[in-house]
Amino acid sequence: MNRGLTLLEMLIALALILALTVAVGRFAESYRSGRDFAIEEASRDREIDAMFGRMAKAFASADASVGGVVGQHDGIVIAHRGSVLPAAGSSGSALDLLSDFSRYEFRIESDIQETFFSGSAQTDVSWVSSLSVVELRYHDGTNWLDSWKSNTGLPLAIECKIWIDFDPDPETFETAEGAVEADTPPIDKDDWPRPDRHRIFAPVDPVIAAGGAS
Repeated sequence: MNRGLTLLEMLIALALILALTVAVGRFAESYRSGRDFAIEEASRDREIDAMFGRMAKAFASADASVGGVVGQHDGIVIAHRGSVLPAAGSSGSALDLLSDFSRYEFRIESDIQETFFSGSAQTDVSWVSSLSVVELRYHDGTNWLDSWKSNTGLPLAIECKIWIDFDPDPETFETAEGAVEADTPPIDKDDWPRPDRHRIFAPVDPVIAAGGAS
């Protein structure tokens, strides 16, 4: 004789279905978040690697006679010879790519942008990703300097450090109750964590001019 489900059994079955639905929903949300994070991280890594490659190529063919290197801790301009630029923008011509020398700029303002000059052409590349801190330094053969201003010589090396998600001077910090205004002093540089990315670039034949650093 067949027996129908009791009310208790139906409630238990509904509870199990509900629990399974919630678990599947949480798994799907976790999967989407993980996928989005992985895509964002991969995109950022591609941008950083591409920038490192372009900066290395520009510095490898940097020429002090046409401007050399001018840089601060948060940006750099490299005048160089050689084909290391992306295609010229719509304002340029084929002759621009054959110009005697070109210029590469990397700067951090409201966003991160790279600019390429070749003859009369200019091409801008704005980053999709954001970075917390980018620091550039320049070696004069003896010391690392925060800036370099020279039309006659090149630094021995350029160092680039990148922190992806680090704020040395936070205005607020997150708590269980929400954002709270920070009342702590800026973190001393000696206590900063290791950078997430770190590269040192060297020219093929550096020629350092006395007094080239500032």
